[in-house]
Amino acid sequence: MLEGIVRELKVNKGVVDEFIRDDIANFRHCSKDIINHHVSSARTARRELENVTIRTQKKVRTAAQSNWIYGMTFGMVISLIFQMM
Repeated sequence: MLEGIVRELKVNKGVVDEFIRDDIANFRHCSKDIINHHVSSARTARRELENVTIRTQKKVRTAAQSNWIYGMTFGMVISLIFQMM
C-alpha cells in the first residue's frame, strides 16, 4: 500500500518530498484515506507557507525601493541646502 501511495505522489507531484515519505512511513498502519488526507494537509500547509514567504518578499522589496527613493530625495535636499549656503 505504501509503495502505491508513493507511486501516486510521484505521478501527481513529479518528485516525492522526503518529509512526505517519512510521514507516510509513520502512518503505515492507517488507511489510504487517512494518509491521503495527511499528505494533502501537508501540501496545503506548505503552499500557504510559500504564499506567505512570497508576500513577505514582495513587501520587503517594496520597502527597499521606497527607502531608496526616500534616501535619494533626502540626499538631494541636503545637497541643495549645502549649495544654498
